[in-house]
Amino acid sequence: MCNSKQPLISIIVCVYNTEKYIAKCLKSICAQTYANIEIIVVNDGSTDKTAMIINEWQEKDERIVLVQQENKGLAVARNVGLDISRGEYIGFVDADDYIEKDMFQILYDAILQSDCMLSMCAYRIMDTNGKLFPKNIENPKSQIYDVEKFFFTAIADRMYYGMCVCAWNKLYKKSLFDGLRYPIEKLYEDNWMIHKLIYKAKSVVFIDKELYYYRRTDNSIMHCAFSLKRFDNYFAQVERIAFFEKNHASRNLIDAWKVDCVKFGISYWFQMKDSKCATKEEKEYYTAVKNSIQDFVKLCPIPLRMKGIIFLKMPHLFFLLHCAKQN
Repeated sequence: MCNSKQPLISIIVCVYNTEKYIAKCLKSICAQTYANIEIIVVNDGSTDKTAMIINEWQEKDERIVLVQQENKGLAVARNVGLDISRGEYIGFVDADDYIEKDMFQILYDAILQSDCMLSMCAYRIMDTNGKLFPKNIENPKSQIYDVEKFFFTAIADRMYYGMCVCAWNKLYKKSLFDGLRYPIEKLYEDNWMIHKLIYKAKSVVFIDKELYYYRRTDNSIMHCAFSLKRFDNYFAQVERIAFFEKNHASRNLIDAWKVDCVKFGISYWFQMKDSKCATKEEKEYYTAVKNSIQDFVKLCPIPLRMKGIIFLKMPHLFFLLHCAKQN
């Protein structure tokens, strides 16, 4: 039964051709112990049986609201969900993932107890068949992060980075989205958005419980053959540094992200070269990365600084050395 004394949580699920997974996703959301929810499912032009499965679940649970639209991408779908949401709080669940039955109760309780506007939990990664990958890093302890500590944690390890920047392991006070929407025509929408939300929230409460199960699918952009669209992820980081500077973050935080940006930019350049997908965009991308990191290299530790200098001055030699090391 719904506890009307609890504020409404709007859970936004954006779907596109997820007939294999959407039933399990919706089942896990409908089973939430926090009952006062609306489940906004935005069908982004699916061409398989996804819509039919959603309709079946709508008949079982009146809290499901289905929005049909032409295929316009994840950012537009999320923004549509935000625009029609009635809840005081917002959560996101990807259509091929699922959650523990008490996820939103725990995240809501954490917000109440901490007086934060945003809470987040740990998660596990699974393969296409639902088999969990081994954990290769321990979760941080439950705690409240201020803005600086949150973003230092995000670059401590790439697993922490994913946990910090993704949209779907969090519960947000809806007012955080006032004046903010996900940028369209860019991939990695979360990466372009999270710093703006965190700065508005001023603090984040983290719960050391794995309540979300993220499915790494074969067509996930981060795990398929290299695509030039991945560069959006890198340039989101460049934009974040500019945001930090504009909002007077500490010099230590800004410099730490600049050093990470050097590693990130060079890594993506290697991936592009290794993939042999380089065309005229290769030179374009190299120039863009060069322009963005040339002032950052001097901040790097000596080994990375030397790599950065060779990358900036002699990129072809740098790539040959990389190939020799790989072989």
